Amino acid sequence: MSKLVKRIEKEFFLKILYDEQLPVTYYKDRAEYTLFLKAIPKDTMVFKTNRPIDGLTVSSKVSLMFSYRGDSMLFDADVTDMRDGEIVCKIPESIRKNLDRSHMRVKLPPEVHISISFLNDRYSLPFPRLRDYYPVEGTLSTLSSLKDQVEKTVRDNDYGYKLVIFNKKDEISSPEERVLAHTGKTLFLPEVKNGFPKEDPYNRNRIVTEDVFNRYLLENMGIEGRAADAISTRFFQEKTNRGIASDAWIPILFQEYTVGYIRVWLRDEKKLPLDFMVIDTLHKYAEVMAQVLKQKGYFDQMKVNPPPFRATVRDISVSGLLFTCPVPDISLKLMIGCDLKVTIATLRRSLDIKATITRNYREKTSTYMGCQFKDMSAEDIRYLFECIYAKPFTDTKVPY
Repeated sequence: MSKLVKRIEKEFFLKILYDEQLPVTYYKDRAEYTLFLKAIPKDTMVFKTNRPIDGLTVSSKVSLMFSYRGDSMLFDADVTDMRDGEIVCKIPESIRKNLDRSHMRVKLPPEVHISISFLNDRYSLPFPRLRDYYPVEGTLSTLSSLKDQVEKTVRDNDYGYKLVIFNKKDEISSPEERVLAHTGKTLFLPEVKNGFPKEDPYNRNRIVTEDVFNRYLLENMGIEGRAADAISTRFFQEKTNRGIASDAWIPILFQEYTVGYIRVWLRDEKKLPLDFMVIDTLHKYAEVMAQVLKQKGYFDQMKVNPPPFRATVRDISVSGLLFTCPVPDISLKLMIGCDLKVTIATLRRSLDIKATITRNYREKTSTYMGCQFKDMSAEDIRYLFECIYAKPFTDTKVPY
């Protein structure tokens, strides 16, 4: 996976570019240019080009790629001056290495047109919007076995059990329900007397820890410090007063919303508390329940299927593209993990490609979404390569 290099490492790579005269590649309008770093003054870089770069102007932003010891490096730089056979650029803010793409990203050729739309149905639900996107995938083949497993676990261990599906926002009323609705995370208290878990054992950041709860109080209620400690103390005291010894609230996640939850609890302190094997089973059951709700049309009245939306493509490669969307209502739904349909129209043919948003970042007033193309045929890869680079395709591997 690609990563940004640190400042000292960035300075090292720039020095290597100059000392070893490594070739730097730049693509523009389907033409490939080779640059060599001629000088590194304090705040700028001077590149010698192998030939004049048509259409490049001062204030242009260029994306430059080079290789060092088998690693591909990429950085963006602003052009500040141009003279015979040379371009002057600002020192880049960052360099990205170990690129998860093996081909240079380039500006969209003028005869290529792209439209982007959501691949799957999207919904606008009357619940708090989460920061993460949870696709609803798979089949319902495991529903019966999971349901039997949950019922047996509840019966054998004398757990309390509750399944809740939200209908309206004002139904989200208890402190636990509000935490689930705003965080999308599982509230798991193996032993209520010990408070919130200090750490989340899951790699996917699934559990409401003490830090997550405090952040929820600050971001949604403006409460911190002693006031937050008082709320936390009262939260656990109320559970103790109700005789709850072990407690778990598992959210049912649908796209960017918590649409309900599964709760299990234990009152007898002498029995073994809830454990992660139970939580793992309930997570799987919650995922299936989201599929059931969708299949039964529970969300159909809240479906929004916009046509291809306005998108400005910043650059493209054989493995993906980078774009921004100026429509706020659409931009909010462009979350990491969301699947898109990208239609690439050229003079000879059109390609319909599945793409998944893998990253996003904000630059000045725009939010950019980076997409990775998925499930492309060998023929489509070859055609897209030759279309955007204007040269024969020679790679034998898929450039992801």
